[in-house]
Amino acid sequence: MADHTRDDSISPPIGANPTGWNKTGVESNGWKHGTLRRAVIHGVRLYNTGNFHKSHDCFEAEWYNYGRGTVESAFLHGMVQVAAGAYKHFDFENDDGMRSLFNTALQYLQGVPADFYGVDVTDVRQTLEDAIKDPTTLHGWQVRIDDVYPEASKQDLKYAEQLEWDFDTSGLYIWEAYDDNRQWRFKICNLSLFSDTEIEKLPHRLSP
Repeated sequence: MADHTRDDSISPPIGANPTGWNKTGVESNGWKHGTLRRAVIHGVRLYNTGNFHKSHDCFEAEWYNYGRGTVESAFLHGMVQVAAGAYKHFDFENDDGMRSLFNTALQYLQGVPADFYGVDVTDVRQTLEDAIKDPTTLHGWQVRIDDVYPEASKQDLKYAEQLEWDFDTSGLYIWEAYDDNRQWRFKICNLSLFSDTEIEKLPHRLSP
């Protein structure tokens, strides 16, 4: 476990033995990556309460901790797409955008263990497949973690807002796009140099 993903304040799973946790482990109370488990908890709770944008931010912020080709990166990237797809459907009624994001999510989640860090990944994959055919599948659906469907509290909102604060005050703007299955990441390191009008013309963070 890398030191930057250690979090000894995170609790063990409730009544389960998911992939990513070792009951004999000491660091992060047995989690291989404590910060990943924390991001999952907050991200799932926020998704289940309809805070799709904030859920997206939780998964995205943690995703940057892992290199490409790792199961952690694939899982988090997939969940980023899940939250973004729901955001497209519910907030913008853009089901074509939702389908595109869900198809990408399915590619990333393929091969991820069914109980990764407590998330019922099998159910997530099945729901995405069903929603591509019938978007109303998402209505009332929640992500299951540790065999329960937790919802967000003020603590989860505070966690997500802190991520946004970190992003904004860093002066760093990140845009991710995809071209011929290659990922491009563009960084503008001093957002204060741009006018409000220019900033509005930048691609939205959630746009794939």
